[in-house]
Amino acid sequence: ALRRFPEVKEAAERALQRLRIVHEQLPDDSSLSAQASAVASSEEVLLPFTLALACKSEPLVLCALGAVQRMISHGAVPPARLPAIASLLIARAQTASADEGSLLKVLQTVLTIASSPALLTTDTAVAQLLLLCLTLQQSRLPTIKSTASATVQQFVALLLELAAAEADVDDKGGGGEGGGGG
Repeated sequence: ALRRFPEVKEAAERALQRLRIVHEQLPDDSSLSAQASAVASSEEVLLPFTLALACKSEPLVLCALGAVQRMISHGAVPPARLPAIASLLIARAQTASADEGSLLKVLQTVLTIASSPALLTTDTAVAQLLLLCLTLQQSRLPTIKSTASATVQQFVALLLELAAAEADVDDKGGGGEGGGGG
């Protein structure tokens, strides 16, 4: 597949070079979060996967979705890249050639994003991802329909947990501003 997509191959080679440089620069005893942060600081590492998501080759797309999921779950994707990733997921889901496997992987990626509070910094991207799930609930495929429904429920539950956690932090740190003794 890489012969048919030379831009993905070139981006992958640059990403590998960048990963080697990052690896050499990090101390041997660096934590996983330090490694993820170093990877997230380099856009070159995510580029081959975003290019692959735009390809028409389903095996390449599935591989890219899996890699993006792993990067997200390890905190190796900067929040600034979420809108671009959300747009690519939406485009992939709307592609006529998207099969059940890639749609399930898209939903799985959405849930991985929802489970990463550090990425949920823009309301627009969150709204786009929820809309994507709601749209996939209208699918004719029963597996996609039920998975999209479950993803919406989990996404909303995670957002509510995040909002409650932020409210707790505000209550503890903010001194209860505006809330009287009513």
